[in-house]
Amino acid sequence: MSIRITGANELFGKLNAIAVGLRGDVVRSGLNSAGRIITKRAKELVRKPSDAGYNKRSKDRQGGKNLQETIGHVVRGYNSAKFSGMVLVVGPQYPAGSHGHLVEYGHRIAKRGTGTLTRIAKPGKRKYSTPKSKVGKTGMGVSTGSTRAFPFMEPAARDSVGKITEAIAASVQKAIAKAVP
Repeated sequence: MSIRITGANELFGKLNAIAVGLRGDVVRSGLNSAGRIITKRAKELVRKPSDAGYNKRSKDRQGGKNLQETIGHVVRGYNSAKFSGMVLVVGPQYPAGSHGHLVEYGHRIAKRGTGTLTRIAKPGKRKYSTPKSKVGKTGMGVSTGSTRAFPFMEPAARDSVGKITEAIAASVQKAIAKAVP
């Protein structure tokens, strides 16, 4: 999800008064303050071990951390011919949170095994659950259902847009006041 800040043009216009070397630090501090807000909200929204239907064994499989514990943010700077600037990345951190997208968007459940795949039509539909190219193959997962999505990142960003804008503006204003006498 991308959020573009508008209406703060005069504030960001004041960045020109700051030395070029300090501008990156000012923008980075603003993005970090926004990252803290989204991270906090996402941790509130993500499914917790106390929620009904939460897979308690997933903590053991994911490096001993619950998904809630893996959510964080990082500000990355890029300088290339195509893009020059900073990007705020918020979400579950790799490797312990690498399953976060499965919770956010839902997924199909595949049963592991060494059985032979067959072509079975879904009830009431003409579509088959297994592609023709995979029929007869062994050792492949067979879909046994799906889990529904439990979005937490997109709602966290959407709910926090006003706070994010205020936090970035306040952070940039504070840095400008400190840098310009």
